[in-house]
Formats: sequence, structure tokens, C-alpha cells
Amino acid sequence: MTTDMRGELAAVTAPVTLLYAQDDSAMPAERAKAAFEPQYAGVARFSAQMVRGSRHFIMLDQPETFAAAVDAFLAE
Repeated sequence: MTTDMRGELAAVTAPVTLLYAQDDSAMPAERAKAAFEPQYAGVARFSAQMVRGSRHFIMLDQPETFAAAVDAFLAE
């Protein structure tokens, strides 16, 4: 939690998929996108998926969406 690795992200060659939570009661979608996605700038093979209607634990809040995203990532 004290080491910022964003400067090293350009060295990541593996595909990276980010699932991030979004719930209107906590943060509007535009703000969630702006908060999460730019942190991965520099990753060459990066994709992001906002999981709406989810808070901190996507796998508990939206289990079907989470499972489908993991399956899609593993199928790449």
C-alpha cells in the first residue's frame, strides 16, 4: 500500500483486465472511470470493465458478471 508501481506498468507484457466497482450511491459512473482506469496508463494489453451495481466486492455483489468476466479473460 505504500509503493506506487505505476511507473513500472509499461514493463507489463501480460494481458491485464481491470474489473472495477461502480454504484450510483457511492460514485457516478464517469467519476469511477476517471478514478480507476487512468491508473493503468502504460499497460500495453489493458482492458477495463466497469461493474455497475457493485460496491467493494464485485464477486459478491455481481457474481454472474464477475464469473463471465473471468471466463472471458481466461479464454483469451
